Amino acid sequence: MKKGQYKEAYRLGWHRGVYPALVQTNPVSVIRNYERKGMFKWFESGSVHTGRFGINIHRARKQGTTSIIDHFSAGCLVFANAKDYARFMAMTNEHRKRYGNRFTVSLVDFRDERRRRLSQIAWGSVLAAGGLLAINRMN
Repeated sequence: MKKGQYKEAYRLGWHRGVYPALVQTNPVSVIRNYERKGMFKWFESGSVHTGRFGINIHRARKQGTTSIIDHFSAGCLVFANAKDYARFMAMTNEHRKRYGNRFTVSLVDFRDERRRRLSQIAWGSVLAAGGLLAINRMN
């Protein structure tokens, strides 16, 4: 899925009719890249498609943690840890009781914040160097 916010795009339902999950009900955007040569490029390159693709939010294994999502997802958002997923589902059930069965999902690329900080550091260095040059010229 492409990073962004998908208002009321999910509801509680059944993943493949087997166990409770958040299931896609409204369009989301995905980035398709059939080459899949590298994870970092994969998130930023490819063509964007918007629609209903059955991109659910579910778990990998019934118990424990998996380190490789592999066959557990063909585009779905997957919890690697079963206990984390159980806590998430408890929160979604509470949300449904209080606010109804509509869920907004926001996807953020954690690398964006790192890039922002590195950019600030780089520009700060440039400004500091320029400032030092100006001071040296005054002397």
